[in-house]
Amino acid sequence: MSTTSEQVMHVWIDAHFAGRLRPRREHWLREHLAGCERCKRYYRRHLMLERVDLQALGPAERLARGLGLRPTRPVSRALVLAPVAVLAGLVLLLALRTAPAPDEEAYTTRGAATSTVALRVYRLTAGEPPKAVTRSIARGDELAFAYLNTAGKKRLMVFGVDDARAIYWFYPAWQDVGRDPEAIPIRGGPGVQELPEAVSHDYRGGRLRIHALFLDRPLTVRKVEALVRASGHAVRLPLPGSLQHTLTLKIR
Repeated sequence: MSTTSEQVMHVWIDAHFAGRLRPRREHWLREHLAGCERCKRYYRRHLMLERVDLQALGPAERLARGLGLRPTRPVSRALVLAPVAVLAGLVLLLALRTAPAPDEEAYTTRGAATSTVALRVYRLTAGEPPKAVTRSIARGDELAFAYLNTAGKKRLMVFGVDDARAIYWFYPAWQDVGRDPEAIPIRGGPGVQELPEAVSHDYRGGRLRIHALFLDRPLTVRKVEALVRASGHAVRLPLPGSLQHTLTLKIR
């Protein structure tokens, strides 16, 4: 990436955290972040500063503004820059304050209404603004995710199972059959946490059930797949101590 392009992206990252980045540029920025480690590091530095800045917008507000769900702050002339070429990669576009989808099954720990886990799913369609997933997705849609983890679980796995029993992994990513990756580390506490990328798959069935497993131990993808096959069409997997969240979607 050229120095000029990197400078543009850094300005856009600054604008994102200030609540001034418009939705189309938010889209371009998130595409770029998926493939640029230097800009990811710059973004993470902003995240660290946000955690100690009492006046920071916070993830819900800044991402809602970036997605057009809230008015953005006035844009300064310095931010009116020509777009750079969109890089190939995966997209993260998260809207964080949406109602649960009608088919969504959340988990709240018994006896503790504030101890909750939940998964939020969003899709990106070319030429359209990102949308929270409600009942359906199109084949080839890129899906982006965020999670709520006030229960303080340590790890997360996100995968989909279609009605043909095919399994699609989102987190951890699994493309190399010679590996057996573990559940990813996550943060606990109040507020919705964003996951770094969006993922697309070539879904084959007519329905997709997305599972989010909130865990305290590093389970592997092969063990989960064995449980899925052994459990048939059960909504929940037999994982003592886990908290689980599912969302069933129609595939168009």
